[in-house]
Amino acid sequence: MPMNTLPPEIWLLVKDSIPLSDMRTHVSFYQAASRFAALYDTVADPDAFWEDVCTMCAIGRFPDEHPSVRSWKDIAVECITVDGFCEGSSKHPCGEVLLQRNRDMMRECALRTHKAAVAGEPAPIETNKLLRRDYYGDLAPEVDKKLHPLCARSYATFPGIKHCVADGDWGRELRSSKLQSDYAITVHDVLRAIQADIAEPLRVGELLEYLEDHEHCALHALSYRGVRGTLDRLRTLGDVLATCYVKEVRVVDCTQVPNGAYNIMFYLK
Repeated sequence: MPMNTLPPEIWLLVKDSIPLSDMRTHVSFYQAASRFAALYDTVADPDAFWEDVCTMCAIGRFPDEHPSVRSWKDIAVECITVDGFCEGSSKHPCGEVLLQRNRDMMRECALRTHKAAVAGEPAPIETNKLLRRDYYGDLAPEVDKKLHPLCARSYATFPGIKHCVADGDWGRELRSSKLQSDYAITVHDVLRAIQADIAEPLRVGELLEYLEDHEHCALHALSYRGVRGTLDRLRTLGDVLATCYVKEVRVVDCTQVPNGAYNIMFYLK
């Protein structure tokens, strides 16, 4: 029987058999033909469906994206059209590998949250491994244009949080450290906070604080450049992040601080 002669009820059964968390298959099915798209667009609240799909895959929207301008369907379609079949790499996953990892983390954090609630304890919060990149020295202003949508829109933490303070032991406080959104903070939101300060000159006190905490990195640089060369090299936060790599990223204490946010801390090697 030709495909176009099958009744819509059959295609509705096909659609309903796709797991809600399978964003790539839903978007591919939606884009395959107008009759399939109608199965999604004619329900009472089409965008609520796509929001659920994105949430289960830990894919968020940016703070400046109002739902009236950019729908959840638009976000899902963009992510799959651009990155759905991107292979990425073992170090920087993308495509279905990243989606599966996000889904697994969402399931795990749901279990952790339930167990913590039963025990009357605060739920632990994990940071996204996408934040644990070794090298931040190349985090230039155009980084947001280079990030793949799936990576950029992935939740920064599991479970997602709407308020956080990005900080690190690099000798200075970020000017844009306080992050706030009506939705879950994304990887892009956190990287953009670092990006905003990447080229700002370090004050003498900030440089001394960094050198005091990371003497081993400075000594390593000294062995190659000498005192004058090292100090000339360490002029900005970008220089620091190019000299001393990020070792760990975690949510400090997993408890809310007085300003109602969480601290996402970057620890350098």
